[in-house]
Amino acid sequence: SMHHEIAQQSVTIDAPIAQVFSMTVNLEHFAAWFPGVVEVRALDDGPVDQPGKRYMELLRRPGGQPMQVVIQLVEAERPRQFCTEGDWPAVQPRMEMRFAPVDASRTQVHWRMCSRRRGLGIRLWLPLLRWVMRRRSRQAMRRLKTLVEDAV
Repeated sequence: SMHHEIAQQSVTIDAPIAQVFSMTVNLEHFAAWFPGVVEVRALDDGPVDQPGKRYMELLRRPGGQPMQVVIQLVEAERPRQFCTEGDWPAVQPRMEMRFAPVDASRTQVHWRMCSRRRGLGIRLWLPLLRWVMRRRSRQAMRRLKTLVEDAV
């Protein structure tokens, strides 16, 4: 693809696909399961699965400094997938989440992050970003599994 992949992870969650989708597409829950994310709050009243929905995300950069990023839901197909893009200029992150039923009570979740950024700048960044985001995303999948299964 035209994007630089940063990290991807999968997990199987013991919950129905509709429930897993609903929990994850609402990005106000994101800080509860994704390491490095301090807080996420909606910037509008639109439905959580409506493309165009915007959020303010407070996150800790690799290195620890806090920063604010506006993230926007750019694609959503309930309960199969959604995609967000963030306005962090150095990275231009894109997050993709896909959901597939294993059976009626279990769901496979696939998470992927990439950069929309072109050029040399991102290439210098990628090794650090990949190292940090692989670690964070492994932990994120474990946390998401626990969060959703505890809510069932």
